[in-house]
Amino acid sequence: MSNDSELDQLLYVFERHHDIELEAGLVLAGILIIDLRRLVEEAGTDIAQQMTSEIIMQLSKMAGAGQIPEVAQIFWWADGKDRPDEITDDIELMRVWADDKVRIGVRASKDGNFTADSGLLQAAGLMPKSGHA
Repeated sequence: MSNDSELDQLLYVFERHHDIELEAGLVLAGILIIDLRRLVEEAGTDIAQQMTSEIIMQLSKMAGAGQIPEVAQIFWWADGKDRPDEITDDIELMRVWADDKVRIGVRASKDGNFTADSGLLQAAGLMPKSGHA
């Protein structure tokens, strides 16, 4: 099976930003890159939104339970099978996959409150970029 057909099974990638979690007192912070078009086509808009929320909730629970390393990229494949590192370590291949996907900034607080952190300020153009995706 080629890398391109393997990538057809990639549903989302989550990149954890532990430095932002520490800065803002969050349970989880990062970027979720998700094949939302695929979810909408397969399940409809409402179900796709619900599934996206559930993904973020599950990642938050895992981070709160210490099940996600501080430096982590999580890959989720639609067929549930893991793929060889040669795919996920190929930066250019992953960049091409991510080009037409939706990027969601994830911030999950411990107490339900929300504070603008450096990552959000950078995205809004109110602070210089740090090099995060």
